[in-house]
Amino acid sequence: MPHYRSLMDPREYFGRPKIASYNLEDEKGRHCETTVKILECKAGEVQDPAGRKSKKPVLLLLDRNRKEWSFPVGATICKTIEKLYGPNTDDWATKLLTLYVTTTHCPEGEVFCIRVRPQVPKSARADARAEHRPNDRTDPPATTEESAATTEPEKPRMREPGEEE
Repeated sequence: MPHYRSLMDPREYFGRPKIASYNLEDEKGRHCETTVKILECKAGEVQDPAGRKSKKPVLLLLDRNRKEWSFPVGATICKTIEKLYGPNTDDWATKLLTLYVTTTHCPEGEVFCIRVRPQVPKSARADARAEHRPNDRTDPPATTEESAATTEPEKPRMREPGEEE
């Protein structure tokens, strides 16, 4: 069953639904954090509830369920991403972010909002370490038979009583 807000505010940017705090809920309806991949960052025009339009970066995201989302972001989130991956938005593509739900104050009162954790997700750090690990082998990797032969030294065979060498 969709969240009632998704039925009232079905905004889309670049053909993808806008991610909202209610999209970051577990099966019991509690807010949870999630890691997403940035597919692209585009310039977009967003409209606030009062009808005022402004230009903002819109992140196109891919979640762990392979669903694509749009995420219009303001200065606070852009500054967080800049600290993680630099100021060039073209460099943000393929990078991972951890999103979480918190609250903020606005003229309507306290409302839920989505923020970005100021740390590179652990899975991205592991991938980066694997990519930058030095490889001192210059020969091609061994085949399965070769690797089995080289990784397990041959054990001496036990002789039966009375058996000659």
